[in-house]
Amino acid sequence: MIVMVTGSQPNPCQNPIGDHLLLRAFKNKVDYCRIHGYDVFYNNVLLHPRMKSYWAKLPVVKAAMLAHPEAEWIWWVDSDAVITDMEYKLPLDRYNYKGHNLAVHGWPKLIYEEKSWTSLNASVFLIRNCQWSMDFIDAWANMGTISPDYKKWGEIQRSVFKDKLFPESNDQTALIYLIYKDRRLTDKIYLEGEYYFKGYWVEIVPTYYNITKKYRPGTGDGAGGDRS
Repeated sequence: MIVMVTGSQPNPCQNPIGDHLLLRAFKNKVDYCRIHGYDVFYNNVLLHPRMKSYWAKLPVVKAAMLAHPEAEWIWWVDSDAVITDMEYKLPLDRYNYKGHNLAVHGWPKLIYEEKSWTSLNASVFLIRNCQWSMDFIDAWANMGTISPDYKKWGEIQRSVFKDKLFPESNDQTALIYLIYKDRRLTDKIYLEGEYYFKGYWVEIVPTYYNITKKYRPGTGDGAGGDRS
C-alpha cells in the first residue's frame, strides 16, 4: 500500500492566484491516486511549531507513517509539483530488489565529486514505512529549525557545498550532507537518476518526445516541475 502525502503552509498564499493553483495541483495528485488506488493526504497544519517552511514536511511524513502502519511506502510530493504522466507507475521492484528504504531523484557524482547542493531534489521522495526510516527522519530533522545548532548546520553546509549561497540550513542540503558524510547510507537510499522522478519543468519539457524510453515498461515520467 502507498500513501501519497502533500501539503502547504497554513497561511493563505500571498499570490492572488496561489491558492487556486495549489488546488489545481492537488486535484492532479488526487486524480493520479484514484487511477492507481493510492491513498492521498493533504496537510496544511504545522505539526511542529518550530518546523516551518520546507522543514514542515518531515513531521508530516513521520505522522503519516504512524497513522498508516498498513502502508509500506509513504510518497511525499511537494504541493507545487505536478504529475505529468498519469500512467506512471513507481518502479518498486527496483527499490525492493536491494532493500532500499528511501528513493529520491539525484546523482552520486554531484554529491561526492562536485559537492553541489542541487545534487538531489528533496521535494519528491518515496520512503519505506519502517523503523530505519523513522530514525533517519529524526537525524534529518535534527539539522533543521528544531535544532539548537540550526545556525551552525547552515554554516557547515555552506562550507561543504560551495554553490549554496544562502546561509540557512535547508532540508535538501541536509539530506545531501547526510549522504555525503556516510556513504553507507546509499545501501538504503536509492538515488534515482535513470529518469526524472522529480524535475524542473524547464528541463523536462524538451524531453517529452523521448520520455517514455527513460523508465521501465511503458509509460513516462514522474512528478513534474514546480508551478512557480
